[in-house]
Amino acid sequence: MVPTPRALELHGRVRGLIEQVRTILEPEANNLARLARSFTIRASDYMAGVFGVALQVIAAREAPQVTLRFADQGKEDVSALREGRIDLDIGVLGDIGPEIRVQTLLRERLSPFCVKDTCC
Repeated sequence: MVPTPRALELHGRVRGLIEQVRTILEPEANNLARLARSFTIRASDYMAGVFGVALQVIAAREAPQVTLRFADQGKEDVSALREGRIDLDIGVLGDIGPEIRVQTLLRERLSPFCVKDTCC
């Protein structure tokens, strides 16, 4: 692949613009200690109870000006994500649409054959 004369002409200017954007955005993205923001996480009581305290501890250490709020799952719909009422939804999601990013955090299998002190 050989750059066109126009690409060669724009190379220096575009590189300069990219560097300007990088210096504007990177300090904020990489400096969690300066990040001041609230995040609302919708999760079940179980998930908030198991992981909430650990998340709060990590946030307090790494990003002390960040506030984490946990919202009750209630009605599970993606409109809250789309409208910015919540920032993260932890749970089993149905039809969500292509603009919502999904990441599997864990898989848990509950066995109906568990007996006290012995679980499959």
